[in-house]
Amino acid sequence: MLYMWGEIMNQSRKIGDEHVINVFNALKNLLTGKPIQEFPDTTKETVEYIMKLYPDIKGVHNKFETEKPDFHPDLCLLLKSDKQIKINLFYTKGNAVIQPKNLGAKSFLAKYFYQTNYKNVLITIL
Repeated sequence: MLYMWGEIMNQSRKIGDEHVINVFNALKNLLTGKPIQEFPDTTKETVEYIMKLYPDIKGVHNKFETEKPDFHPDLCLLLKSDKQIKINLFYTKGNAVIQPKNLGAKSFLAKYFYQTNYKNVLITIL
């Protein structure tokens, strides 16, 4: 039973890591004038949302560019003002719910954005 749970967690982590890399690459493409249509819809939706929040992005880094990825936010945006914005992405699929450890994000979205449907993409800004 424990072995199966580990496999589920590993698969979930792979999906999340892939989403981070896809969002990072799509953002880099947009910043350099390249198309993003080859990316999954959830990636494009996430990138569009980030670009609406921060239209003045001049650079982006991801946690996999560091020695210890687990100790860094998923993305770090560099704005034209030289301000850095740290972002963590939460990817859910289908009717999946936010894990209890992420209830803060869920209540934040409901309170400030009147958003109660968290089906595809959640972003937290640190």
